[in-house]
Amino acid sequence: MTWVLDFADDIASDLSRFHGIRNALEIPGVEYLALAERLFAYGGVMTLLASARPQAPVPQPDPHLLDPAFTRVPGTKEALKNSRLTGLFDFGEDRTEAVGNG
Repeated sequence: MTWVLDFADDIASDLSRFHGIRNALEIPGVEYLALAERLFAYGGVMTLLASARPQAPVPQPDPHLLDPAFTRVPGTKEALKNSRLTGLFDFGEDRTEAVGNG
């Protein structure tokens, strides 16, 4: 919600226009933030500013999930040991710790 600091004057303008709030700094902070979040729906300056900002790229799905050969492996120890993922996991079974040497 730090964006409100960058657009305080524009938010105040839209709050005045759409909600009749003459001094945005006089309303409680929780109410201010709740109203500020909704301003984008009203077609005021905040809507204009939001439409002018570059849009974030749409995330693309992981290509492995689209591969028909991809199969999910249950998250059990035995299933992971028997899958092609077996080298990615260390179950700590082969570890030997020296006790009392020190």
